[in-house]
Amino acid sequence: MRSGHIREVVPRSLAGVLLASGALFAGGVCRAAEPAAPRDATVVALAGIGVPDAVESLAKRAAAVEGAMAEWFRARGMELVASSEFETAWQSRVQQAGGTFDIVTGRPDLEKRRALRASALRELAERRGARVLLQPELVVVVAEYAHGKAEWDGAKEAAAPTGSGELPALSLAIRVEDLTGREIASARAGIQLLAKYSIWNGKYGEVPAEKLLADEAQLKAAVNLVLSAVVGTLRVPPVAALTAEETAGEAAAAPSAAEIQTPPVGARVAALRALVLPQEGIVVPHEVATRYLGTLRARLEQAGWWVLPAEAFEGTLREIVLERGGIYDPITGKGDEKKLAAAVEETRRQLAGRYGVGVFVIAGFYQRPAQIIGETASWDGVSEQVADIPGWQKLLVSTRGTTKALSFGLVVEDADGAALHAGLGGIGLTERLERDRFVRVPPEELFADPARDRRAVDRALAGWLPEPSAVPTHAPG
Repeated sequence: MRSGHIREVVPRSLAGVLLASGALFAGGVCRAAEPAAPRDATVVALAGIGVPDAVESLAKRAAAVEGAMAEWFRARGMELVASSEFETAWQSRVQQAGGTFDIVTGRPDLEKRRALRASALRELAERRGARVLLQPELVVVVAEYAHGKAEWDGAKEAAAPTGSGELPALSLAIRVEDLTGREIASARAGIQLLAKYSIWNGKYGEVPAEKLLADEAQLKAAVNLVLSAVVGTLRVPPVAALTAEETAGEAAAAPSAAEIQTPPVGARVAALRALVLPQEGIVVPHEVATRYLGTLRARLEQAGWWVLPAEAFEGTLREIVLERGGIYDPITGKGDEKKLAAAVEETRRQLAGRYGVGVFVIAGFYQRPAQIIGETASWDGVSEQVADIPGWQKLLVSTRGTTKALSFGLVVEDADGAALHAGLGGIGLTERLERDRFVRVPPEELFADPARDRRAVDRALAGWLPEPSAVPTHAPG
């Protein structure tokens, strides 16, 4: 029997920071994609330990993690080459190559990064005999707890005297790469909770910074679990394909101004921008993003707008950014927000003058909280069953709380950037309740119904465009 809140519980201050920064790690649970390093790999190189921006204090404790890993290898007669050696070789190559980030979009060149990392590792192979590279990262994950005890990624820790829900937790994730830069294994192991119940004030609160990674036994247990999962005998699998999330934004070269049709004289012109993709581990397949853009364009045209494709805005923006020397640092990937805002403003001005654009539509996919009452979750104009509870059991269940859902959202701005409309339309739940825990809804199920997609677009447009049934059908312009 379930009662009370399904998820109490990520403390709002910490949860807000993590969600806003995209820091919640969405990788697999403690796993080995394949058994790891070759039998003769007695020397292993280590890359610098990644830490989440949302928990800056962890950077000061990275040395403790590296020390625990080095001790683990020494105890087994193996050598771990210090991360400083790899980072020196890697950074020198990044500098020589002029960086690995696109100066316009800030997106990393994944193939270039892989090649440079492989080159750096080959240097360590020649100089130190290293055969594989470990890329460790401290990641923030969601830990579910029941009856007061949290379990995640092979770790267990008391979270509260009783109750169930979710709390943020810290795990150690490791990827293993071979001499060609291919990922050949990965694993993750839990370290500690980042928030717990306090018996002193009866509330959930963040674990103090000085207590993060301070328990040597916890850290050693996580290091042992994750390294045991990735160090062993290994078959080298083929290079993994990029995920849809990584490739969805890699569009073909934008058409030139000469290839974009000029709107008829007197037409009401709306310009689209590229879709904003979610940052929380939700993969939106390229064909789905294309379908949504097509639906949005059709609705605008049905309402009498002449639609300028997203390639026009993004292509013009890119030209302006390149003329101004770029926005993002090719070495660090950090961008200049003021330069970006100025380039966007100039893009608006040029498109308004060249095509007579009256409005700009910025749309995308957004993770949203859905309120649960009983079996039903509701958000952004839609409701969906969150769990399949047999009829007689409904009398025993009092389910309230929140779960996660995905919505389609958009903002309509005028030529000066002033907001004219903002709307959201629910698409579907991204996780459902199965027995006593939430499980992720796969993308193929989330985006399986094109009719639901159309309804989400219509809800987002409601209040700005008339209902589809009320729009007379005629050619735009």
